[in-house]
Amino acid sequence: MQTLHWADEVRDPGKELPELPSRRAGKGKELTLAVQLVDALSASWDPGRYHDTYQEKVRELVQAKAEGQEIAVAEEAPQATNVIDLMSVLQGSLDQARGKKAGSESRQTKKAPARKTARKPAAKAAKRSAARKAPPKTARTASKGRQRSTGKGDLGQLSKAELYQRATEQGIEGRSKMGREQLVDALTRAGRRRKKSAA
Repeated sequence: MQTLHWADEVRDPGKELPELPSRRAGKGKELTLAVQLVDALSASWDPGRYHDTYQEKVRELVQAKAEGQEIAVAEEAPQATNVIDLMSVLQGSLDQARGKKAGSESRQTKKAPARKTARKPAAKAAKRSAARKAPPKTARTASKGRQRSTGKGDLGQLSKAELYQRATEQGIEGRSKMGREQLVDALTRAGRRRKKSAA
């Protein structure tokens, strides 16, 4: 009952919409199927089977208060102490995935050998058979990325956000476009430069 609208709240669709849908009635099988579906889902409505439990509870509370009874309010649940910011966790996960993807693509382009203009047929066949036996590129690049990240000391353990913060502190240019692995490489090179200049 609370969801019904007053007459002045109902807007005229002819005035609100630029064009109303046509009143095309279903034909043949469509109409028959629709009628069968409505008949199958129809049941006699008995309003006595339904009642508003919310209003009943409110009336009981009002009656109890009118009779002088003390109304006990349920205690609020204690606030969780281990609150996790879901958005920051999701953002970190996305940044990490993007960093790995960008890092693996840059490694593949760096290590690609120069192509020869003419290849022998035997060499092509050997490369095809080797490609079939080799693990997928994603598995190879992921394992290389793990090896590289663990080889860089504590930088490999940091999140992209932490790496970006360090890159900002060290003034590394182009850091906003870098992925996680690229940030690790840039920070490692910057650390080497500082050690050389200090020596």
